Amino acid sequence: MNLSEDGRASVHPPEDREEALDALDEVVGLVLPPGRWAKVVHALGSLEAAVGSGNTEALRTATGLLESAGGTRVRTRIAEDDEPASQDVLDRVGRLVHSLRGGAPDDAPDDEPAHGDPH
Repeated sequence: MNLSEDGRASVHPPEDREEALDALDEVVGLVLPPGRWAKVVHALGSLEAAVGSGNTEALRTATGLLESAGGTRVRTRIAEDDEPASQDVLDRVGRLVHSLRGGAPDDAPDDEPAHGDPH
């Protein structure tokens, strides 16, 4: 068992948590076609299951899935049907970030957006 930055117990090694946190951070600023968001949502589900189970290998796999879900091709302009992350996706990202940093899901303040941005 490892300790998070604030001294709480975590079953995932720090480097795996950091990689997952980096992948989650990338989701917040993405603008994607609706079909690509479905892949991100699927990857978030895998990551939630991995975090909940404490399975480090599953965390690594889910992190890779999330990293590839957003696409790797650099786009120079946004297509007409592209959209930012939905509030549901942002909320799920926020809960995952909180969990990976060692907090219990009930520790998140209700009046603060889950992804850390003020409004």
